[in-house]
Amino acid sequence: MKKIFSRVWWYIYRKPIKIIKFSAGLVIFNVLRYIPVKANLLIIDNYEPSHLLGGFRVKEFNWILNNVPNSKLLNFSEVIYNFCSWKRAKKKNIIWAKPTSDSIYRKNKKAYIQKFKIQKNQIIRLQRRKYIANGAYIMFIYNAYLSLKFLEQNKIPFVFTLFPGGGLRLNHDFSDYMLKSVFASPMFRGVFVPQKIIYDYLLDKKLCPKEKIFFDYGGGFVQFTEKDVLPKLWYKQDKNTFDISFVAHKYMDKGLDKGFDLFLYAAREIVKNYPFVHFHCVGTNTLNDFDDTFSDIQDNLHMYGPQPAEFFPAFYQKIDINISPNRPFVLDNGAFDGFPLSIEAMLFGTPLFCTDELKQNYNYEDGKELVIIKPNVKDIVRKLEYYIKHHEQLKKIGEAGQNKILKFFDLEHQKAKRKEFLYKYLKIS
Repeated sequence: MKKIFSRVWWYIYRKPIKIIKFSAGLVIFNVLRYIPVKANLLIIDNYEPSHLLGGFRVKEFNWILNNVPNSKLLNFSEVIYNFCSWKRAKKKNIIWAKPTSDSIYRKNKKAYIQKFKIQKNQIIRLQRRKYIANGAYIMFIYNAYLSLKFLEQNKIPFVFTLFPGGGLRLNHDFSDYMLKSVFASPMFRGVFVPQKIIYDYLLDKKLCPKEKIFFDYGGGFVQFTEKDVLPKLWYKQDKNTFDISFVAHKYMDKGLDKGFDLFLYAAREIVKNYPFVHFHCVGTNTLNDFDDTFSDIQDNLHMYGPQPAEFFPAFYQKIDINISPNRPFVLDNGAFDGFPLSIEAMLFGTPLFCTDELKQNYNYEDGKELVIIKPNVKDIVRKLEYYIKHHEQLKKIGEAGQNKILKFFDLEHQKAKRKEFLYKYLKIS
């Protein structure tokens, strides 16, 4: 009887209501299609708003949203597939730029707005509508390439920042194809280049006219300021442990591109002789990729997983060395990272040990402001051992590195350069 009642209720009430809701939604959708979205500046991104609520993208995007009148953050949806050859992109492994689902987007947007007090109408989702804007700003070549037809169809002039990663490869056919496609667009106005290796590459390969390249050394906005830096706690002086950290997202098996494996094997060698040394890993890398359980160093190895921004001031306060043994051309042919990685560790006065296989360093003095390591366990262990024994030298490196980062990555300097860039190429102030 209950089953019969449920079926009757479905047909006389639930089904008509569903049809009415669907029809109303369809009407609203079709009406909205003919009402254009208007903005002064569109920030176009595949990832933000995200659940992590931190990082250089968030810092820069929020600065724009709070300082450029009528600016909006336009998040990719599956509608982006209508504007690009997704099958070709997928074959070329542009999974990195794949949009999040609508439900995850809504959840992330709600948290993002609550956290940063951004106006609700400033964060929008890509729809099948007309867009009118004085300009668009994008990060990474993947996002610029996938947005290209959308921008051209809506006749929106655009600029973008060409960071390492995000699809950029050196001497890579598809990466060069994306660059050429973007630079050839009638809507392209200028590119912000923060690393000299990229600037030289664009000019050497004649990929982009010099007058459309805005070069200013650095990286993204550092999400912390001097006010966030806590008094440093050093081994022997303030604590009994010597602490070494590794902070990175996982982009491939075993984190080989970032040198996660080197970090683990170096840890094993160090702990054998220095049991007071502890190793701390933050990010999405795990031990699950390894047959080795590293049970012999489990008491000295601490895994934190991905962490929000507020985690890091107290974390770096107690770290004696941050290690970044990244390898170029491992994630993909021509893939590389900017130099130096882990600048935020340096901001907190933590000495940075990093690789430089592409000879990108021309701003930092090795052994005084940071320490250059080779991407092999033997060299890493040798240099770690030296500075474990010479921690007074290590403190000086941390202080000098911090001063250098405050010079190159000063937030006001970064803001001023982005202002100059947006005005020069889009006349947006």
